[in-house]
Amino acid sequence: MKHHPPPNPGLEPAPSVFSSMTPDKPFGCSEFQCSTEKCWNLHGNCREECHKDETVFIFCPSGKLCCVKPKFQPKITRQRVSG
Repeated sequence: MKHHPPPNPGLEPAPSVFSSMTPDKPFGCSEFQCSTEKCWNLHGNCREECHKDETVFIFCPSGKLCCVKPKFQPKITRQRVSG
């Protein structure tokens, strides 16, 4: 019979890499990353909150914000109205 040493009471087992996986978020994704719903001609991501450099122009069908990065934002110019 093989003798196993007693477990070391000062060490805890390493957490499983699968413990952070949930059905709605793939492994390694946070609240602000890995959104699967796209918008703005596939250049935007639907999220509950946008990053500080992103802008919201429309809402997604799910009701989330369509977060658009600066390089994909439209160039808005003001036109003078003559009258």
